[in-house]
Amino acid sequence: MATPTNIINVSMADFYNIYLKGWGRIGEESMQCLMQHLIEEEIYQQDHWRDFPGAKAYASDVHRAHIWNPMQRVFADVVQAAATVLGASSSMEKRCATFECAHGSETFAENLEIEQSFAVDGWTELAIPSKRGKKPGCAYEMHIGDPHDRKALWVRAADVGITARWERRGSKKTRMQNEYNTIGAASHILSTDRRRAFHVSITMEDTIARLWYHSRSFSVVSEPFDVNKCPAELIQFILFSTYAKDAQLGLDEHIARVLDREDRLQYQYVVRPNPNDHRCIIYQTVDVLAPESPHDASPALHDSGVVVWCVQPAKHWKDGRSVPEGAPFHALKDFAQLEDRPREWELQAKVRRAMRKVAQSPEELRAMRMSLVTIMADGPMALTEQNEVPEGVDVYFKRRRRSVTVYKEVCVDLYKLEDPSVQFFALSKVAEILSWWKRIGVVHRDPSPGNFLVQLPDHEDAGIHECIVKITDLESMQFYDDLGPWDCYTGTDYYMAIEAQAGRHLFCPPDVPPSLLALNHYNHSPYNDLEPILWMALDYVTKRADGHLIGDSPSASLLASLRYQLAYRDLIFTTYTGSETRTRLMQGDPTECEMLRATLVRTYGARSPVPHLVDLIYAMAKAYRHAQRSAIDEELEAGVPREGVAHKRLPLKCFRSWIYQEIEKGLAAISRYYETLGSSLMRLEDLDLDALSRKCAATIQVPELAPALTTEGELAAAVVETPADTTGQATIYANEKDCQSAVHSSVAREVLETDRTVHASHSASSAMKRKAGDEVEDSIEAKRPCSVLSTIKIYAAPGENEKELSDGSKLEMVSTSRVQVNTRPAWR
Repeated sequence: MATPTNIINVSMADFYNIYLKGWGRIGEESMQCLMQHLIEEEIYQQDHWRDFPGAKAYASDVHRAHIWNPMQRVFADVVQAAATVLGASSSMEKRCATFECAHGSETFAENLEIEQSFAVDGWTELAIPSKRGKKPGCAYEMHIGDPHDRKALWVRAADVGITARWERRGSKKTRMQNEYNTIGAASHILSTDRRRAFHVSITMEDTIARLWYHSRSFSVVSEPFDVNKCPAELIQFILFSTYAKDAQLGLDEHIARVLDREDRLQYQYVVRPNPNDHRCIIYQTVDVLAPESPHDASPALHDSGVVVWCVQPAKHWKDGRSVPEGAPFHALKDFAQLEDRPREWELQAKVRRAMRKVAQSPEELRAMRMSLVTIMADGPMALTEQNEVPEGVDVYFKRRRRSVTVYKEVCVDLYKLEDPSVQFFALSKVAEILSWWKRIGVVHRDPSPGNFLVQLPDHEDAGIHECIVKITDLESMQFYDDLGPWDCYTGTDYYMAIEAQAGRHLFCPPDVPPSLLALNHYNHSPYNDLEPILWMALDYVTKRADGHLIGDSPSASLLASLRYQLAYRDLIFTTYTGSETRTRLMQGDPTECEMLRATLVRTYGARSPVPHLVDLIYAMAKAYRHAQRSAIDEELEAGVPREGVAHKRLPLKCFRSWIYQEIEKGLAAISRYYETLGSSLMRLEDLDLDALSRKCAATIQVPELAPALTTEGELAAAVVETPADTTGQATIYANEKDCQSAVHSSVAREVLETDRTVHASHSASSAMKRKAGDEVEDSIEAKRPCSVLSTIKIYAAPGENEKELSDGSKLEMVSTSRVQVNTRPAWR
């Protein structure tokens, strides 16, 4: 069981002095008096606590709860003793929380599915409970207890002070289990209660205890101590967990849970327009903009923990009914920002200044500025986590700071756009925005559907051209000339450029001199920002299909294509490491591209422009190759040893504007098509393909699998016989007529093949039930629709047959060549 790397080990003194700053441990004299009282009352006996002697004092068949749950009495006895010995400062009336034990409890969310629950064996319940709503609002509830036994002891996470986790035995495995569960529980608590800046917990392996401090930056763990041999340390923690104030337990007093006029549970934030402003504005949540639900949030603790609310200004603090009628709506982003990154308003200011230098007209400058969100407030929260580390401790990760940003506009991110006309209009505008960023020399480095927003018009009869597309989340933004090789890997897994995933250039042409700059250096490029638009488009279309084509009883061949499409997207939308299929597709591999085209023709129709996304992939690969063949490292050319050569970037002039224009036009064409036709797309996740299969008269047969191919070269040789070219250079049809002819003939063959009735054991539904251990590539090969390529283009060698483009750049002319494709029947 793996544990996070950002765990810091500290001494007990540093744990209290740095991370529980403001809490005063009782002095040595007071501790002696308290220990004397505990001994006299026989609460502590010789070398152990009366009620918690440790697991070794019990037989092996004694239930764990019988051993652990008496710890609740130890806490209660110490608190009672402190009230007796220490006087008014520790009186029972000043208790802020009460400790309770319930071995075998776990975190769970009522009426919500969460990805994973984490074990918790004890907690302190705060004396003053938080607000409870009768209806669900932006603030949602998470519980700790036994989700299967509502009569058992449980508590709402919003009312928890500290948590405890106990294991019966002490070993490396149990220590790791405790670490895993205490960090996971802290993640749930911080995610479901936005008042939390940090969380404190204790873990024990039998009688060996460690104290924990969890924040979005890291988890800090104290040196271990034996609660029986060092009872004073346990007493210090019991007093802290019982008498500490909300702020000392990580609860930000500038965020409150309130009930609105409809008794829905909401948050109120006290926000300063800027950190130096003495004015404060109260914003109350109205709706959740991102993520859509709690279980969509990242389960990681050491993460940004971002949530975006729709908010309105309120008049009175902690009064949820004080929002004026007709108050304007804004967006509030609550997140943990990397500590070394500038504020978003500072980054925006740099971009705006650069825009003024390159804008070609006042109208274009105005359009450029409209692509940025309007920031009303941007700064750290009043209560933030302690990011200090003890002297001499090295950390190898970036620390974060809890922050809030308020935007004037309430927008919708691309994840939530279902209408294809609006989705592809927005994507076309994203291409235009990124073309501006290329001109001003800035790279975003994290293009994803969540970082591009659409401000929808506020009247129903508005056209899509009234939508305003904006770019946000500039945390990773860099000016291109400031990038170094250490700034390569960043982005959102599904949408990262394949070069960003690989950390090197992947489109260098063959037979180039070894001094080619792209062969020897790599950093994030403007094209690495542009490529994710194509992944966003493919993500959208591979999740859907044309509802008119599907109807109530789709053909067997269409069902085969739908199944293949779902399986294929699992190969191209994967983890940050990417996949060979994903790389081959973006490099313009003819087999991958034309298989995808044939599938999109089947699931969207031959008249739809959606299959032309493949042409944009070909164009993107061509643009990459043109850029990467355009520069030589002069030092290497002069014979300087590689280790003595400084890092270099491809010149910005290598990245041409024509590809931005091509992608913008292609995506806009899809938008216009669906604006005219109307949306008829269906989400595949909403379809029961097995049920639809049963309605079909034909049964789909799974083909025999091809022999295993062990190398990329063997795969290429088995699929396509082409002139020598190992770079995966793109190939496209000679003209649209050839393309349509090939696709139609492919689909016709597929229909004929799949309409044959075969034995049920060879049905397509069986192919989708492969075991997890099966080879992924074999699985996808088994689901490929039949496809035959006719005349295609093979790019000439660099420098041959070039022609001028409208923007002055040169594009390779291509020569045609007949390519024989070895097709294996995909469906019998």
